[in-house]
Amino acid sequence: MGAHLHEIDLFAPQVQAGLLGLRGELRKYNEVINDVREFAAKTFDASLSADNRQALIENLRVAETTAGSVAERIADKIHELLRQMNT
Repeated sequence: MGAHLHEIDLFAPQVQAGLLGLRGELRKYNEVINDVREFAAKTFDASLSADNRQALIENLRVAETTAGSVAERIADKIHELLRQMNT
């Protein structure tokens, strides 16, 4: 999306705002996915105590839930943007 940001002025202001909001959501999603990967990789660390492993698994579950919520918002924003562009 960043590679075509210079072309955003081709769209109506409402669509431009939506595209920029979508860009922010995509950044957030990528950050959360990086957290998921990091937490998942750490679950293989044999030196973790049982308490730390449990806390890590809980953090992983929260991050997975957050990723799902952000993905849903992205899908909703894309749907709304397509609706706006087709009206």
